[in-house]
Amino acid sequence: MRLVIDANVLFTYFWPGSALQQLLSREIHLYSPDFSLLEIKEHKKDIIQRTRNTAKTFQKLIEEMKLEIKFIPSSSYEPYMTQVYTLIRNFPLPEQDKFLKDADYLALALQQKCPLWTNDLFLKKQKGVEIKTTQDILEVL
Repeated sequence: MRLVIDANVLFTYFWPGSALQQLLSREIHLYSPDFSLLEIKEHKKDIIQRTRNTAKTFQKLIEEMKLEIKFIPSSSYEPYMTQVYTLIRNFPLPEQDKFLKDADYLALALQQKCPLWTNDLFLKKQKGVEIKTTQDILEVL
């Protein structure tokens, strides 16, 4: 199985027993934009507080995450942004703005030719990228 995963799903990496943790024990290839790592680090304090981990454990988990998930630079999937704009152009402007917040994930999914794992149900409105929720993933497990 191949999936692009958004930052909110990546956050669950720090929770033992999460769907993401369960999936890692299977034959799977996971991808995410490299800026997702920055987003995780921006929420470091909150993640540490919620998981009751130490800063040292957090850093160790980040390093493990980098081995499990391939983080892709935007230059690699940037050519697919045009397709994303085409997918959303017929939506009203306020909805286009919502889509644009996740445009990198959509473009990466187009580049990798695989579904996007996100719990943002709004993204199911577009028809160019298959969207999988955590519930969908748990049904496969």
